[in-house]
Amino acid sequence: MKIATILISRANSLIHSAILNAYTVISSYTTSPLRISTVLGLLCSLFAFLYMVYILFCTLFFGEPVRGYPTMMVVILFLGGAQLLSLGIIGE
Repeated sequence: MKIATILISRANSLIHSAILNAYTVISSYTTSPLRISTVLGLLCSLFAFLYMVYILFCTLFFGEPVRGYPTMMVVILFLGGAQLLSLGIIGE
């Protein structure tokens, strides 16, 4: 029983170190994670703008069922996208 426990812990340790090494290889030598962050930030900001237009349309024509929710969602999405976009630009 003790040998099986040792073998399992070694296998878990090997998998964990392999995952950490893969992350290091991907993130250390390329700028692709920064470019992905830039593109995701741009897409998130664009989605927030389109969502804002949709909410404005629905609010004007159908009324607003939950007060404050649409505005808060648009602001959160837009600011999150702006942060991702700026981090990607600063990192490159």
